Amino acid sequence: MDSSRKEVIINEIIYWKNHKMLPDHYCDYLLALYSEGELNNEISDVNKRKHGGKFGILLFILCLIVSVSLFVIYFTELAFILQTMILTSFVVFLLILGFYYSNKEFWYSIFYIGAAFLFLLLSIHIIEKLFNNNSLALYIT
Repeated sequence: MDSSRKEVIINEIIYWKNHKMLPDHYCDYLLALYSEGELNNEISDVNKRKHGGKFGILLFILCLIVSVSLFVIYFTELAFILQTMILTSFVVFLLILGFYYSNKEFWYSIFYIGAAFLFLLLSIHIIEKLFNNNSLALYIT
């Protein structure tokens, strides 16, 4: 088979793999077959770099949301209901990101951890406001 046909086939297989048209192990097999084992290492390196950049951006977003949440709770004099709605929207946003990235087989557990942490802050904030810093109510929660 001439090199131009191989290149077209390899590009199509890479497209199928990136868009989840075939399972990854099928695409890896076909890539190893058509590239004779040479292209497989280069593709895995590119995928690792691509996911590494996404992970950094998503971790930055998570840290930004947590820091804004702490700022909203402890350093602003917003109304209690407004603070609660802001924190609830952050928790829901992180849960949606977790559900979305769980289908993409990405580091989705970090969103669930962030949502759990914000939910803990939210519940502590609500208990402090409703029960006037009653330690028994906080322990029960």
